[in-house]
Amino acid sequence: MQEVLAALDGLCASPEVDPECIAVLGCSRGGLLAFDTATERPSELRVRVLMAPTSGRGRLERALGEMVLIQASSLLLVADNDLVQDDHVALVAQVAGALEAADKEVQKILYPPFTTPGNQDGQMRFDEVRESCWGDALSFLAMHLTD
Repeated sequence: MQEVLAALDGLCASPEVDPECIAVLGCSRGGLLAFDTATERPSELRVRVLMAPTSGRGRLERALGEMVLIQASSLLLVADNDLVQDDHVALVAQVAGALEAADKEVQKILYPPFTTPGNQDGQMRFDEVRESCWGDALSFLAMHLTD
């Protein structure tokens, strides 16, 4: 987490970066780090994209009460069969519900089941740049980071 916050500090300190246009994106554990960043430094992020965030041994669920701190618009992405390492579908639903209950802007996309030969883990959808999810993420970023 310290590395993520140090990177955010570097961005905020750079004269080449518009501090009103900072986003964080993460997949799996990176999604959890993106979540943590939004609660740790809420005023410094405008947008966050969480792709199938992991629970972090329950850390995500325990932090659901901190949704009131989040100021960033949120996009949550998950494949319908992302259930192998964790029940990412349920986690995304919990996060979306907590954000909605805190009256925060959130969009959730549940993709159809994704498989590759020999692998039924829906999280593999995010292992490569695929138009469906990355196109959705880029559209969300463009919508929220441009005036």
